[in-house]
Amino acid sequence: MASPASETVPLQFEPFTCRVEVEFWFDLERRKLHEYKDDVSPVAVWGSYATSSHAAIPSFVTLGVDAFGSCNALPFHFPVEGTLVNTNTMEELKRYDRRRLLEDAGAKIWESITTGAWLDNPGALTQFLLLCFADLKSHKFHYCAAFPVLLPAESFRRRGPPLSIAQVFNDQQQRALSEGYQALRGLLPDQTSPLAAAQVSAFVVSLEKATEAVQVHPVSVWKELSGTEDRRVWLAVADPCAAATTAGWPLRNVLFALTHQFELEGTVNVLCYREVPGRHDISHSFAMEVCVSKGRLLKEGATSPPCAGWPADNKLKPVDLSPLMDAEKLSNSSATLNLSLMKWRMLPDLDLQLFENTKCLLIGAGTLGCNVARTLMMWGITRFTFVDYGKVSYSNPVRQTLFDFNDAREGAPKAQAAAQACRRIYPAVQVGSHVLSIPMPGHPVDAKRRAAVSDDVAQLSALIEEADVVFLLTDSRESRWLPTLLCSKHNKLCVNAALGFGGYMVMRHGVRTEAPEQRLGCYFCNEVTAPRDSLSDRTLDQQCTVTRPGVSAMASALAVELMAACLQHPLKGAAPADKEHDDATSLLGLVPHQIRGQVDNFQQHLMYGRAYDKCIACSASVVEAYEKQGFDFVASVLNEPELLEELTGLKAVKEEVDKLLEGDLGDMEAIDDEDEEWEM
Repeated sequence: MASPASETVPLQFEPFTCRVEVEFWFDLERRKLHEYKDDVSPVAVWGSYATSSHAAIPSFVTLGVDAFGSCNALPFHFPVEGTLVNTNTMEELKRYDRRRLLEDAGAKIWESITTGAWLDNPGALTQFLLLCFADLKSHKFHYCAAFPVLLPAESFRRRGPPLSIAQVFNDQQQRALSEGYQALRGLLPDQTSPLAAAQVSAFVVSLEKATEAVQVHPVSVWKELSGTEDRRVWLAVADPCAAATTAGWPLRNVLFALTHQFELEGTVNVLCYREVPGRHDISHSFAMEVCVSKGRLLKEGATSPPCAGWPADNKLKPVDLSPLMDAEKLSNSSATLNLSLMKWRMLPDLDLQLFENTKCLLIGAGTLGCNVARTLMMWGITRFTFVDYGKVSYSNPVRQTLFDFNDAREGAPKAQAAAQACRRIYPAVQVGSHVLSIPMPGHPVDAKRRAAVSDDVAQLSALIEEADVVFLLTDSRESRWLPTLLCSKHNKLCVNAALGFGGYMVMRHGVRTEAPEQRLGCYFCNEVTAPRDSLSDRTLDQQCTVTRPGVSAMASALAVELMAACLQHPLKGAAPADKEHDDATSLLGLVPHQIRGQVDNFQQHLMYGRAYDKCIACSASVVEAYEKQGFDFVASVLNEPELLEELTGLKAVKEEVDKLLEGDLGDMEAIDDEDEEWEM
């Protein structure tokens, strides 16, 4: 009886399916009406596929909005050249000579093999055909797709069971393999791609027996590498299939081409290369030994191989765009397209419904608030509310992306103008606005204004309680105190963004569901003095946040991305703080506490700090005082901010420090002048 390692079984391939995006059909409809008209000549189009690691996702080639453009694929994707034939009638579509269309495609692939052109562009071996009819009156389409493959006289067979990549390469070798392949594609940082994506859809992996070094090469050097005894070589193919023992469709034609080109007889080591896009994770790849023979490629007397590729049932697939013809519906489906693609291919476990259900409160509708709102909409978050007391001025529109000249001319309230702009951009949003002044420590409240300020506090507290996430985006320290206190009271995820001239700080506040000793600090936890009036008696340069133009967009984007990473973490806002070199804990990567960056040296750092038990905003003593006294406590702080230092014990701490310093200074009198430089 033959051993399992010597037995051969037919090699299985997973066929491609064609995933056509809605935008492609709209573009085709426009081109049919304005460009093609009655012309049914074949048209060149482009699709793309990516390597896969999720077994629930089938192999597919995507045709998107840029299918009629160039062959430039997204990073970690591979372009596929296609031919589109759009008939004028349904009857013409049904009787179209599919066999002839397929044979022409097969002849093109065969020519690439016989001339050796495929060695410089292995992607040319993978093609597709799209045959369709567009009914412009009803906005309905019918189509079928084929992915041509050359059929050998005898099917390829696999010898023995496939091996996981961990059984072939150790961790260090896998890392070298991944980095070598990214280098070949030019996907490493600060690198210009030496080869286009299609040119490295197939490549060669070598393992030096003496040094166990792994290297990656273009497929054109197969002969030089495989002709020596001091190394092992694999034919590697970027594999869109995720099944454990099944290869993707592109391997069929690559095996055919390699066998014919180098007149192979015997077996070839094959690596089905599967990388999670952008993560250097190739753990789902597998290797196998495939039996090949040039003498078994063509039937006796044949000069070319037959070609297959149309689906066995030959059924036409319908597409009805009429439900999408409403402009707002089309806008909604288009706006969420990127998220759907992200989930389908990159992050199958991404919870988009969670984003859709999240309610955000944006305190501040200035430069930060405008950019945060736009990024929230990109994430599919359509329920948010602006809070701001200011009006749009002429200096705002160039920096604050939701406002225009008319808003400034009319002196429109920022909160309302921002909400209206969001509705114009994305009609599906449910955006609210409140023209509300935030009470601030150091800004006293007299008897006449007490009732109005009390209402403001109550309204702000209610808005924070209703929200799931609160963004603090104001331009002064004291304006952040009351929202920070209320977020702590209501135990809300709070994301804070602050700007300097050339830097930014983005952080999330700790929530009370954490263990007390593990709770993360808030914006005020490093402060040793209560906030006071910093807005009065300021010069022009002090009245505006003077910052480099790009800093706000960077901080705003990071604030929303930090929120997104938190929401996709199992612990949500209570996620522990990840450090720079930690492994990802959220589906979207790291979940840091603070992100601090500088654009003068283009560096960014992750920092963290624990909650301070004497914090003037989030400590238990402050929250308890507010819960017991309500607005009376807030009013006292507004009039006398130093009460916070007494309540939390900061005053006593500073007095102790002063005493220690007085003693230290007395001891310093005997120190010589040359030794008087000291730090504390």
